[in-house]
Amino acid sequence: MGTKRIYSLDFVKLVAIYLVLWGHCIQSLIPEVGSGEGKPVFLYIYSFHMSLFMIISGYFAVNIEGETFKKLIVSKFRQLIIPCISWGALIILTDIVFNHLNNWEEGFKTFVFEIWFLKCLFLCYVVLFISKKIWNFNKLLAILFVFIAAHATSIYGLSCMLPCFFVGLGFAKYKYYLLNHLTAVLFFTSITYIVLLQWWDYDYAKYTFFNFFKFLMALNDPTVARPMLEGLLKEFYRICVGISGAVMILSFILLIFAKLPNVKLLNRLSVLGQYTLGIYVIQTVLLERIIKSVITFDASSFYYFNFLLAPAISLAVLICCIVLVKLFLRSKWTSFILLGK
Repeated sequence: MGTKRIYSLDFVKLVAIYLVLWGHCIQSLIPEVGSGEGKPVFLYIYSFHMSLFMIISGYFAVNIEGETFKKLIVSKFRQLIIPCISWGALIILTDIVFNHLNNWEEGFKTFVFEIWFLKCLFLCYVVLFISKKIWNFNKLLAILFVFIAAHATSIYGLSCMLPCFFVGLGFAKYKYYLLNHLTAVLFFTSITYIVLLQWWDYDYAKYTFFNFFKFLMALNDPTVARPMLEGLLKEFYRICVGISGAVMILSFILLIFAKLPNVKLLNRLSVLGQYTLGIYVIQTVLLERIIKSVITFDASSFYYFNFLLAPAISLAVLICCIVLVKLFLRSKWTSFILLGK
């Protein structure tokens, strides 16, 4: 498992992006968008799917070893932020056409907060680089810096995603040990995930965010400090659910590839995992805007929609996104502007 393309991890990425599409399909095409209430399939998918992406991203973050801060910022800005800017503009244009957006304040918020995962990943790389420098002379200070950085702001879900990013780094460091104990890892994480899910519900994201600086200023005010501490505990629970579920899926797929290393179908499908960034940004327009504006479904048809229509629509969107990514890659300009290549 070196720096070249790894079939098993590419397949994990493909599975993860399909789960993203499935979850977004349920979220977007049934009324009460954004609420997990009455949408258990959506809730289970969302319990771990972005954590899975961030763990894989953290695994490949070992490749920045030896890079200067300037080189890191430039390369990650090109890879992650340029697509955010381009697709942010396209999202606003789509909202104007399909959703009759005429409020520029809402448009600005959309531009800033949409495609949040790529922006969060960019911040994770910055925190990683700085923390590695601090780690070289004071490990405790480096850990404190990571905690403060994760809790300086609530935007982009950094506080929940950053631990997953570092878990991915740990996976890269101890990969050979983990690969030799995949069955044990799968068993432990499966049990942990199933147990933790007993308390998972639709208000998983509803808690007072622990802002480190606001907490320091409110130490003498329990009406402010106490909800923050309770929020920190709920955030920790949310992180544990995400990591255990993500590592469960990851170890299961790695185990399949270890047992069936020469299955051509799996290897061919794995190649599609390299297009996940493009699929992710394209679906924000195609699925979350265009399809959502023309198609909605009755929430009463639970099994029919969640287990038949939504997976089928997600597969169709996945295929369309892959085709579009391949088209964009043919031109160096569209490849650069839209995909950060």
